[in-house]
Parts: sequence; C-alpha cells; structure tokens
Amino acid sequence: MDNILFDNFKYQNSILMHEHIFNIYPPSKKRVNTEFTLELLNQLDAYKVKYIVDLTPYTNVDRYLDIVDASPLPIICCIGFLYGKYLTTRDKRKSEDEIYTQMRQQYTIGLGKRKIQPCLIKIATNTNEIKDYERHFFSAAIKLSNEYDIPIAFYCPFNTFFNYIELLRIGINPTLLMICHYENQYKRVASQEFERQAKMIASNGAYIQLSDFGTKPNSPKSKSILSLFRYLTMSGYSSQLLLSSDCSWTW
Repeated sequence: MDNILFDNFKYQNSILMHEHIFNIYPPSKKRVNTEFTLELLNQLDAYKVKYIVDLTPYTNVDRYLDIVDASPLPIICCIGFLYGKYLTTRDKRKSEDEIYTQMRQQYTIGLGKRKIQPCLIKIATNTNEIKDYERHFFSAAIKLSNEYDIPIAFYCPFNTFFNYIELLRIGINPTLLMICHYENQYKRVASQEFERQAKMIASNGAYIQLSDFGTKPNSPKSKSILSLFRYLTMSGYSSQLLLSSDCSWTW
C-alpha cells in the first residue's frame, strides 16, 4: 500500500491525501457521526475517489471500525505526532532510538485489535526552528520511512522551506515527502519567493499539498493558491501537486 499512495494520485488523480475522518466525537454522537461520515464517503465514491488518507496520528482506530467496514473506499491511517502540546514530558525526553522502536512496532504489528497497518507517517512543527525533541521524532520517522519506503506528511506552517532543508539534512527521501499546507506561507514570504521555493521543493521530487482554496475563492489567500497552482503546472510540476481539504469530518 505504501508505494501506491503518491503514484496513485500521480497517474489517476484519485486519492485525497489529507483528511480527518477519525475525528473526536462524544460517545452519544457515535451513530450520527457514523451516518454523516459514510454519506460523505459515498459521495466521494461517486466521484471515483479510490483512496482517502486520514492524517490524525493519535487515532484509536477501534472507535471507527463501523466506518471502516462500511466505507465504499479504503481509508488509510497514519502514525506519528503533531506538535509538542500533544506530548507528555516523558515523550519529549525519549531518545531517537526509543521513538523509532515504538513507531516501528506500530507499523509492523499494526494498530488496534485488528492490527491495522498504517501506511504513512505524520510529523509536524509549528515553530520557526525545529526543537531538539522534535528532531528526535523527525529523525526516527525518517529512519523508519527509509527502511520501509513509507511516505511522510510534514506539516510546518512557519518557515517551511528552511525546515524542509533541515529534513533533507537529516536524511529524508524527498520522493516520499509531502509538504502539507504549503499555502500557509503566502503571507510570510514575497510572492516570487513563495513560488520559487515551491518550485525548488517540487523539482527535488517532493510533493506539495494544497488546501484552503475553495471556501472563499475570491479571497487573497485563494487567489495566491490558485496562482501558485497555475505557476507549478505551467512549470511542469503538476504531478507533484496534491489537493485535499484537511477537514475534520464533523456533522
């Protein structure tokens, strides 16, 4: 499953790479949540979407087996971490080897009572510079990715290009990397630099995932995203562009 994630989109345009189907719902809303989610999945199936990737790394997949079983299309889950605020002090003190061992067990053994295999690793930072404990997580994730050819989703709303270069220095395979929400840079760098950095990322084999362009199509952000999409397409990098909504599927 790992190797088809990017190739499937590249050749058939039929995968949503950044969704949050496995949202956190109160127990009393389980039936409502399941019905709502399955309705949306059936709509996607009608549009010939073949796979959908949930990028919620802390999911208890057992809570969503009714959705998984009834879904008309496969749902791919992930492992990894999202920001320091979701980590305990003990987690932040773990070594790279400890983190690698934990994630390797999750990948090779599987998640939940059915031992569902995750097919993607998510890593994230919301700071301008990677922190020491984040570097341990990133290094462990990259080691696992390189060992099993597992795609990595990297969410980094600040200083994206600089932190992308850091991932290269750590040893990431750029052809297995997806930069999530690159569009969030549009106000932080000049427009020409915004496009130039995106082109450099794409030319190195990494994927650029774009969201937030459909709800307010006339907003400055949407116009900037569409301009970037046009620029990369005209530059010959349409195969490196991934579109997804990054929505929490909440009724």
